[in-house]
Amino acid sequence: MLHTFIKDFYKTISFDKGEEWREEAFREYFLSDAILFECKVGCYHRKTIDEFVSEFTSLIKFHPEYFENGFQEKQVNVKIIENDISTLTSSEYEKCYCISGKEVKEYGIFNMSIVKKDGTLKIACLIWS
Repeated sequence: MLHTFIKDFYKTISFDKGEEWREEAFREYFLSDAILFECKVGCYHRKTIDEFVSEFTSLIKFHPEYFENGFQEKQVNVKIIENDISTLTSSEYEKCYCISGKEVKEYGIFNMSIVKKDGTLKIACLIWS
């Protein structure tokens, strides 16, 4: 169940050339009050899921040159710690996109606290770099 959840999470943030990003489907992976932290140059920036979705949607809209061939993220490694109240997941990923015809690959880590709400897995906290 957990591995399927993570695999589907990456499928939802990814999209092919000419495809729309499914922002509402992406939101469904998170608790409505989830906390997100993006680490940039050693500083953590707190965001809500609404802020993250708004920023990513704006990036797609105002910088279509980054998405000429779509946008793909996939997990390349994972470490999982499970207990009775939550699952801590450290998911290393590869991100692929295009800038002015040149393919770009970046690597990062999603650290997720995943909980069950009404029997459904949801991300309560996401920290990434």
